[in-house]
Amino acid sequence: MISFPTVEAISVGGYGLYPGTEAATGLSLDLQPGANLILGVNGLGKSTLLLMLRHMITGPFAVREPGKLGEARKALIASNKSVFSARTADRAKSATATARLRIGDSVLEVERRLSDLRLISCRDLETCEEFDDEQTYQIYLCQKSNFADFADIVRVIDYLCFFLESRKTLVWNLRAQYEILRAILLDGKTNRKLKELEASIISSDSSERNIRSVLKTIRDKHVKTVSQFDNADVVRSEIAELKIEKEKTEAELESIDADYEKAESAHRSAQTQLETSDTELDASETAFEAAKYEVMRHAFAGLPASEAYVFLKLATSQHCSACGNDAKSSAVELNARIIEGRCPVCGEEHNRDPEIRDISEASHADLLDKYSQLEQARELRGSFESALEITGDRVRSISRTRSELQLKTRKIIDKIHELERELPPEEQSALREQKERIELLETSRRDFIAKREQAEAEFRETFDLFKQRTLEVRKTIEDRFAYWASIYFVEEVRLAYTPREEALGQGSGVSRFHFPAFEIEMVGTASTGDFIRREDSEVSLSQRDYLDLAFRMALLEAAQISTANLVVDSPEGAVDAVFAGRAGNLFSAFANNAYGRDSNFRPTLIAACNVVDGDFVPNLFHGLSKAARYSRLLDLTQIAAPTQALTSLREEYEGKIREAMSSATDGST
Repeated sequence: MISFPTVEAISVGGYGLYPGTEAATGLSLDLQPGANLILGVNGLGKSTLLLMLRHMITGPFAVREPGKLGEARKALIASNKSVFSARTADRAKSATATARLRIGDSVLEVERRLSDLRLISCRDLETCEEFDDEQTYQIYLCQKSNFADFADIVRVIDYLCFFLESRKTLVWNLRAQYEILRAILLDGKTNRKLKELEASIISSDSSERNIRSVLKTIRDKHVKTVSQFDNADVVRSEIAELKIEKEKTEAELESIDADYEKAESAHRSAQTQLETSDTELDASETAFEAAKYEVMRHAFAGLPASEAYVFLKLATSQHCSACGNDAKSSAVELNARIIEGRCPVCGEEHNRDPEIRDISEASHADLLDKYSQLEQARELRGSFESALEITGDRVRSISRTRSELQLKTRKIIDKIHELERELPPEEQSALREQKERIELLETSRRDFIAKREQAEAEFRETFDLFKQRTLEVRKTIEDRFAYWASIYFVEEVRLAYTPREEALGQGSGVSRFHFPAFEIEMVGTASTGDFIRREDSEVSLSQRDYLDLAFRMALLEAAQISTANLVVDSPEGAVDAVFAGRAGNLFSAFANNAYGRDSNFRPTLIAACNVVDGDFVPNLFHGLSKAARYSRLLDLTQIAAPTQALTSLREEYEGKIREAMSSATDGST
């Protein structure tokens, strides 16, 4: 079980951006589970404070953007150490920040210099262990949180917990999804094993490709050596002809290998589509049976329960309860009457009370709709089944051709070896030296291939556990996303589980794996009618942000953690007045765990926004007393170094803040 590092409090001293008040210098912020608000005007350091919260956990480090699978790159990289010193005239020379971090049952006190983010000290308040070097701090956080490595901690902070100005998109970044899902769904030990096996596959694949390149150079030289003897005699002539035939056959085989790989991929894709259509067909059949039952319930409303049961039994099981015989034809006729809206007993039109008839007709309309959907699902499955059969035939056909070419190649090689033994000794010596080197490299190449295949087998075993864990929480993620999205969006939005197939490594023989991934589907209305939007380029900037936030919220809940920060910069910035209120509702619901009040998850939400009109602040603090609202507010207009605008318009700004903080409804004063 993993635990997220969560900031519970921060204090800042000696930093020119936050001089504080006469009563208390500097800045001090105690964060409470639920909603917390940092309020101010442009230039007071709202974004700077949120960034400071992040760096108190991560220090002077960031993670590299996820690249292609198979790239061997260092994940943890240095970040800008002067990010805070650049904001003040004295370069934050004597400024420090101290944060209280909770990781599971442990509480750490972390102090850093703001001039360069250097760790001053880290103390475990329970065990009293203390240290001041960054490496020990990173190892300690990994041990306490059960993450595989510090890069995963930073990745979770940036892709899940902190939604800042330079935010990283998650829902449209499929490789980032893989990294995050692996980090939050696996324990540290299993995740490390998966990473080590992945690195072994990549390393072996790279070495095998390098040897293959050297082999090509030596073989070309070997061909050149052989060609020097072309005019010697008939034997050399035969060898040359066989070499040409061998190269031609090998070229054909290489082409066939490429065709085979494509055919295999198409066959696996058809298999996946068929499995998906089976699931959709099951759902359509279930929906149709439910609709049919509703129609039958209204159709038999005037019959005693025992008589209605006889007909229901006949329609659903094709078995007659009266005589005990199988009655398929009668059941077919009965179901036809039901689908056509006639009386299932006599087959005539219904003659009922109008109100009951309206209900029955509505049920029948729903039944026809479900029957149409069922027929479409059956037709779609049939097309996928045909595609699977076609692609399977294609794979088998190519495989037969491939085997024939491989056999032909082996026979040519054997014949060449037989003829080479007939060459004069001095010529055999030159060829033998080249052949020995080729065989040595081929042995090394086969060793690396075997090592890669062994690592792939072990990787697949552990990777299957990861996929199974993802499937276990898939519905939770999809349901939670739908719930959070429905609070903000008026469009129909859903999250679809769409695994992607990719290879670890770049060689032609590497195995391919289905990596878990989720995709957005938003039904919107345009001038041409309804259409489904899936790409980030198809939605507005604000929609993009809130789709990503809903996805992050869903993943935070699926991680089965007790607490986490969700830090959001300017959530009201890109939305209009109406959607600012909806945004406030969304964050309030998440902060108060509105979806699953029975769970142990209690997030600490921190939002930073400008002093603006609208319902964002009132809705964010909905249900809290006035005293509770102010206890969760950090008003930077009273703490931060004032801008010219704040100095000139302070009275107006303070009035707007009082108005916003007094607008939330709680039933008290």
